[in-house]
Amino acid sequence: MKKVTYKNKFTIISTFLIIVTLLYYQFSEKKWEEPEGVIKSDVKGYYAYLPLVFIFDDLAIEHPEKLGENVWFQEDENGVRVVKYTCGMSIMYSPFFFLAHGYVHLKGLPKDGYSSPYSFAIAMSSFFYVIIGLFFLSKLLLIYFKDIAVAISLIVLYLGTNLFHYTASTMTYSHSYSFSLIVVFMYFTLRWKQQPKVYSAIILGISSGLIVLIRPIDIILLLFFFFFGDKSIQHTIKQLFQKKGQTLLMLLCFFIILSPQFLYFKYISGSFLYYSYTGEKFYFLQPHLIDSVFSFRNGWLVYSPLMSLAIIGFLFLSKMHNRSKIIIVGGFIIYYYIITSWWCWWYAGFGNRAFINLYPFLSIPIASLLEIIFTKKIILRWVVSTFILIGVFLNIFQNYQYENAAIHWDAMTKEAYIDSFGRTRPSQLFSTFLRHPAADFALLGKDAIYEPKIDTINKLSFNFNNQNLLDSNLIQFWQSKTTFLGNGALYIPDNLEFVFNQTIDVKNSNSVYVELWVKNSDSIVLVLSGDENNSFYANSNEIYKTKNEWKLVHLYATLPNNHNFEKLNFYIWNIEFNEFYMDNFSCSSMFIDYFIKEI
Repeated sequence: MKKVTYKNKFTIISTFLIIVTLLYYQFSEKKWEEPEGVIKSDVKGYYAYLPLVFIFDDLAIEHPEKLGENVWFQEDENGVRVVKYTCGMSIMYSPFFFLAHGYVHLKGLPKDGYSSPYSFAIAMSSFFYVIIGLFFLSKLLLIYFKDIAVAISLIVLYLGTNLFHYTASTMTYSHSYSFSLIVVFMYFTLRWKQQPKVYSAIILGISSGLIVLIRPIDIILLLFFFFFGDKSIQHTIKQLFQKKGQTLLMLLCFFIILSPQFLYFKYISGSFLYYSYTGEKFYFLQPHLIDSVFSFRNGWLVYSPLMSLAIIGFLFLSKMHNRSKIIIVGGFIIYYYIITSWWCWWYAGFGNRAFINLYPFLSIPIASLLEIIFTKKIILRWVVSTFILIGVFLNIFQNYQYENAAIHWDAMTKEAYIDSFGRTRPSQLFSTFLRHPAADFALLGKDAIYEPKIDTINKLSFNFNNQNLLDSNLIQFWQSKTTFLGNGALYIPDNLEFVFNQTIDVKNSNSVYVELWVKNSDSIVLVLSGDENNSFYANSNEIYKTKNEWKLVHLYATLPNNHNFEKLNFYIWNIEFNEFYMDNFSCSSMFIDYFIKEI
């Protein structure tokens, strides 16, 4: 195996850049200071074993009323309460959990498992394992590829894909941990094949056990051990028999890591084998091969377009032995087929996160392609460099959008994506473009969404073309020189604060939409308010569109469920007392209901 030196300056620079970026992002957000910033959603299930055992002393969840909403569990048809997720992530968190547990004990703070010291410690566990993965991935790639190709490959993977989100923002999900474990397993596979050592065997056993324990279907990835490298499968098997002691040690470590899960299942169900994902399964006869990659609902290449370099790179694996090509390309195809056959093929989150566990393998075709481009193809070098820079910027920006709810975790559509494109916050209408998947149908292998049915109850509009149709309060503002459309508009002088008072009929409605074209002012606010009998209030100064010098200001408001008021007041608040023109006002009160539509 080629010796890796530390004179790889480009790799060192890119590694430093990645670490600084991740640290900056984590410490600027400080999610550990938020009540559910770190231990949230699926992480509540990953993490549950630690507080259940070391704080609540209730692994069987006999007293769920004491746990609150922090511990995720489910109950099967036999009344068995079980943590759905395997305990691999709890093992990964555990050193940092115990550090936090010791800290709160010394400081006399509550040992609750969920306060900010625990959250901070768990967040730092992510960073610790990411550094390990980054270190060993660079060593692995430098065995085969030149410094510049490795450096750029690291930038692509860590800053240009959804791996960035799962290392910098939603950092305690399993994906960055699995990524690093798989990298370690790949690297020490090559080390052990080249020169069998006890410590390499131990690391292989532990890392492979954790890979499977965190995500059982990742057992497929362990085939890498037999296929990768310049040693034949027969040679590898022969080596396993020749080094019986190390082989047994490897297997022992593997099963020791898995044993807590089997013991847990035995404890709570009476059987060492138990399927905790009740009602959830794979549909191998109807995989979502296209949707999982190109759908706006978390399609892999929609939200991580730079990973297209890996797909192209499959054609440029000239440095790899044929067996290595088989495991990289064939392993990708098999794993891809499996994850796209899962009932929840979109894997709620940012982009299709299930693909991240393939990234260690895909780093090889990426580096293969980039080495050819950056050492031989001068013209392509500039094209690909631009593509990568745009991809990295887009990825970090879209991560920011996701954190600010301008990208939804499981209901995106083409219309919602276009509506949010370039925005740092969701627009007023963003939610109307979302189409939430119907989970009950998906569990049965059917793809369905909740489609809105919109009934317009009342509509009020003014185009100001005919001044004879205006009342005495408005006719004084009418003019015909400056208009958006038609032959008339209103001119509002700068000495008026509240103008254009209207009464909106909202009986039998559950939402209201108002739009108005304005010119010469960015400071007006559209306001909907109740009267002395109801306290409803909504406002907006959001500019949704621009055309020539005119801007469309709009307001979308959802009314309280089962409200009993019939009227709302609308007015324009000229908050900075500017003069402006207004044209084409429209206000609709609607009733929006949802029905399930199979797609």
